[in-house]
Amino acid sequence: MANITKLASGLRITDADWTEIRTTTIAAHETPALFVSVAEIADDSEEHEDFETSDGVAISAYSSPLALWEMKTGQFQLAGNGKRGLWSRIKWGVIEAVCEERSIETRRSEGVYLHPELDFMSSRADREASEDGGASWVQVVSYNVAGTMTDTWRNAVGEWVVPEYVDIEAHHHMAVTGAARCFIVALFGGVSTRFFVVERDADLIEEVVGAVCDFWARVEDNVRPSDSGQRDAQVISRLNSRIKPETRVVDMRADREFIALIEKKDALNKKANGIKKEIDELKAQISTRMDGVGSAIISDTKQYVWITVADKEQPASIKKGYTYLGPRKISEKAAGPQIHDLIEA
Repeated sequence: MANITKLASGLRITDADWTEIRTTTIAAHETPALFVSVAEIADDSEEHEDFETSDGVAISAYSSPLALWEMKTGQFQLAGNGKRGLWSRIKWGVIEAVCEERSIETRRSEGVYLHPELDFMSSRADREASEDGGASWVQVVSYNVAGTMTDTWRNAVGEWVVPEYVDIEAHHHMAVTGAARCFIVALFGGVSTRFFVVERDADLIEEVVGAVCDFWARVEDNVRPSDSGQRDAQVISRLNSRIKPETRVVDMRADREFIALIEKKDALNKKANGIKKEIDELKAQISTRMDGVGSAIISDTKQYVWITVADKEQPASIKKGYTYLGPRKISEKAAGPQIHDLIEA
């Protein structure tokens, strides 16, 4: 059985392995699943583990209170090969670089912390950071944000903010450690980074802890959770009310020209997405027909071939090469030994 130790800082730490922690506690990245409205828009990172049903059907345990309850009660099984994703190998360097720019000292977390009173509420952050020379430490959590999800990190007037699910995770960490703030480091589209500070909100802490307690009681009593509830609505309302932009806000509801522009853009986006999907399907069919074929003559002057782009060396890395299908003119320079014979035949 795992041991719980109280450190000189007053924090409680467990020596349980991650398998036991996963089944006997609620971790910060799991808490957003307790709020339906947040879980639906949360960005699943590669740090989240994959699960499957007894029939081998893939499932996300972080998509709803019910799905998380099924995982915690042993109705899902861990899937995947157990290998770490790319982000889990590079995030340490990203965190160090962002914090170093701000003269913030960092260190590895001492381990997995437990709430002062609740053994089923755990916290395992990526790093700990100090702005006062080590007198106090707060948790640092990192996120790898896909380019398509960047807009979820902006509020209604374009200001950079952490999404609701990140806010909830940060307050989970603060609830466990008692810290006054939590640092967030995010890498967007693999090219740019941003640093956020989430300040402690005592009321939101109470809501998060209450949700965890309510949920865990259902796990222990083997009672299925409802899809949502009043607490869910209260948390969403609290999170939304915290966004107070200082920039100008205008009412454009009566501006039909402006509304028409947005509607036209949305319609074109929808049409473009449909066209892209159709193009991808056609590419797949063409690739299947070209399996094992080096060149396909499509006219007296054109061929369809596999085109290879070689690896490209960059200052700090190598950009991997790739192969794609495309048309090429039939010429002496770009013709296989059989092409002219086939054309003439």
